[in-house]
Amino acid sequence: MAIRNRLHVKHLDKFKDWLVKDGWKLEKANSMSFEVVRARKGKRVAVFYYTTRSEEHLSYEDKHNGIISQFLREVKANA
Repeated sequence: MAIRNRLHVKHLDKFKDWLVKDGWKLEKANSMSFEVVRARKGKRVAVFYYTTRSEEHLSYEDKHNGIISQFLREVKANA
């Protein structure tokens, strides 16, 4: 199931920077499938994408919820 209401598009650049700092390697996103971020850490691949259901938030599979939770906690702590 996709989650569509936690990662606001205004945080996209900050999220990409955070992924790199957390050890993720950014890969080329597949623009044909609305991907905006594709990242790899070891064998793990995380994909985040635009959806027509929400213009304000990015979508991602719920298995990546931990990544978003960690990012949001760190952003909030550093605000």
